[in-house]
Amino acid sequence: MKQSFYTILILFLFTFANAQINPPEFLCVENDTLFWNLPSNSCGPFISYQIFVSDLPTGPFSLLDEVTDELEISFFPGNQGGLIKYYYLLSNYDCPGEIPIASDTLNNRPPEISPIESASVEGGLVQLSWEASPSPEVVGYIIYRETNIGLVPIDTVFNDLLYIDIDADPTNQSETYFVNALDACGNTSIFDLPHQTILLETSIDPCTQSVNLSWSFYQNWSNGIGQHEIWVSENGNLFFLAATVLGNSDTYSFIDGNDGSDYCFIVRAIEDNTGIISNSNEVCLSLDIVEPVEYLFIKNVSINDFNSIELVWEWNTDAEISGYNILRSIDNENFEIIATETIQPPLDPQEFYFDNTVNPSDSRYFYKIETIDICGDTETSDSAPTMFLSGTAQTNQINQLFWTPLNLDNLINIQYELFKKSGNQTELIAEYFGSPAPHLDKINPNNIEESKSCYYVIATSELIHPVTGTLEIIRTKSNTVCLEQFAEIIAPNAFTPNGQNQEFRPIVILSEIIAYQMLIYNRFGEKLFESRNLSEGWNGKKNGVGKDLPQGPYTFYIKVVQPNGQIVESQGIVILLH
Repeated sequence: MKQSFYTILILFLFTFANAQINPPEFLCVENDTLFWNLPSNSCGPFISYQIFVSDLPTGPFSLLDEVTDELEISFFPGNQGGLIKYYYLLSNYDCPGEIPIASDTLNNRPPEISPIESASVEGGLVQLSWEASPSPEVVGYIIYRETNIGLVPIDTVFNDLLYIDIDADPTNQSETYFVNALDACGNTSIFDLPHQTILLETSIDPCTQSVNLSWSFYQNWSNGIGQHEIWVSENGNLFFLAATVLGNSDTYSFIDGNDGSDYCFIVRAIEDNTGIISNSNEVCLSLDIVEPVEYLFIKNVSINDFNSIELVWEWNTDAEISGYNILRSIDNENFEIIATETIQPPLDPQEFYFDNTVNPSDSRYFYKIETIDICGDTETSDSAPTMFLSGTAQTNQINQLFWTPLNLDNLINIQYELFKKSGNQTELIAEYFGSPAPHLDKINPNNIEESKSCYYVIATSELIHPVTGTLEIIRTKSNTVCLEQFAEIIAPNAFTPNGQNQEFRPIVILSEIIAYQMLIYNRFGEKLFESRNLSEGWNGKKNGVGKDLPQGPYTFYIKVVQPNGQIVESQGIVILLH
């Protein structure tokens, strides 16, 4: 009983599922003639094919005519005079209880257009995609491309909305495409607006270290271009997004490249609102740019043993410079070029220059290095001064010394050592850490060599390299300053020609002398004696001969000239005793 029930149910459902009469396959309308394929119906005898017509796509429809030949596949309703008519077909069979199904509704106009979505370059080939035509009679799409002989059909696509054009040349030109919908009668849609691929071109500007990109605009997106993306690959690695620019921009400068690397570029246009994309052709190149001066710093300005100012500086060795200038100033403001040198890359990591044109003891000097690359652009270092030592000889047997601090970039932990040279002996006499301070050097009056002493300072510091961060010990020497103490004249206040102290003769200490004069006067101002020899004293006689002069006070005047031209004078009263 249960099995019979299920058998009846299955037969009922099968009968209900097939309770319809299939229409002819309405193919198309060509020159007002309707074409169809025969339907497949076996429910009962054929009666006719019914043609319904309307002036509107949504009706109302009315029966136009019936075709009673079951094998007929076309119908000409008459010239419609250019009017738009809408048709559908029904199959009329004697099948009681079964419902006839209407065919597609077609009009007597060509298929509607199939808008292109994107013409994009993928892997060197053009990939074309488009929207399906809303016309149900469309069976395929004809692809057209603009060529040097005009617009030509290049292929027909069935059952797909994507086409790859293997014969296009999007690397060298912008390719233009149309897509027309096609029905079974050979009718095609009207031509829509063409879409055009993006052609990317590049050029290298060695002097600005940039790759300049320019491209054609993608043509005829209905929403326009929302933005462009710049995609870059370096040395065969994956592409990365380098920049995003406005949709109305057609140029971009890529400035982050590395000299000698291989780069590939793609520009991607993105339609506003939809996000649909179109890629340009891919352009690859090897980057050859003028490598800039990335760092330039003076690491030392020191006085060498030949009294020359020695400059030492560093720069990046791959900098493509054609030469450099040495600039000098005494006030750190008004610099002048004192030397120009030409040079060819690759550079030495450390360069030297010796300035022999000035005396480093005359002034503090400031220096700069100015590089000139092959494009004529210049880079200038920070200024770097000499360490300048100055001093004065005071009358109290003290030499006072002062020096300017070591003022170079990137230096830390500066220690100053003050050296003194007297005769053939050099000794360290003081050390200072951090900042220099005036130093007072006491002269030993019993050491004639100390009366003329020379001094210099050596600074020891640590240089932190501004790029690598490594530490380097730097030794910087100042100029040498020589000071000569004032000569000191010691004269007795009395002498006895016939006694133990028989001559009036002064003693000169703390200096050598190159000239000497001693004059003796009586109380009336009469000159009684003159000597130009320090070893020759006055014996109490006029001009050193004859009778002894009377006992009493006499005036003396003594003058000495030191090797540095300094004059020391002394005058006073000496008592002549008998």
